[in-house]
Amino acid sequence: MRDGLEHFMSNLIVLGAQWGDEGKGKIVDLFSERFDVVARYQGGHNAGHTVYIGEKKFVLKLIPSGILRPGVRAVIGNGVVIDPAALISEIETLEAAGIDVRGQLSISNRAHVIFPFHRIVEKVSEGRSDRVAIGTTSRGIGPCYEDKIGRRGIRIADLVNGDFEAIYANLSADKATLAAAFQIEEKIDFAAILEQYRGYAARIEPLVCDTVHLLNAAIRAA
Repeated sequence: MRDGLEHFMSNLIVLGAQWGDEGKGKIVDLFSERFDVVARYQGGHNAGHTVYIGEKKFVLKLIPSGILRPGVRAVIGNGVVIDPAALISEIETLEAAGIDVRGQLSISNRAHVIFPFHRIVEKVSEGRSDRVAIGTTSRGIGPCYEDKIGRRGIRIADLVNGDFEAIYANLSADKATLAAAFQIEEKIDFAAILEQYRGYAARIEPLVCDTVHLLNAAIRAA
């Protein structure tokens, strides 16, 4: 922690009451300028943290708000599920506003990846007439976590290494079976998704690292 307050605390955890919209993002932003690292540990791009720096307005969905403070390391941890398209879009928006994203952001190699078929499955599940919808954002976050818990999900490390195609083939085969079982009419072009995600991998790979090592090193140095 900065400003000579390290004698009181070197680490601070911000938790919500699991209702959402508790103002976690604003609290994190309030403290972020006093810390060297701000890490997000769970969730996906359904968040919407609105932060003002001077007259500039920023809306953050995946990237921790610490990214807005020069010199602060922003970390997307291994408990987060990542839609690469949403992540890249957010990076581009921040960079256009003058934020040094490439110099400050680290992405866990253990975080799991959201694919378009996760969104499709979620929409179908939420729209079934024989169940009460739980009110998800239909961004594929829940189904991605289901794959994580079921040990069939794809991690960022899988996405950026040479084994991605084989791992993806196994997961897409499972989703094709599920789509047939649910009689999903929306066509899923698994081959096109594969090529699209190869492109995403090339763009985010420079930001990927073992964030467990990074964070523990930062804690020891505090």
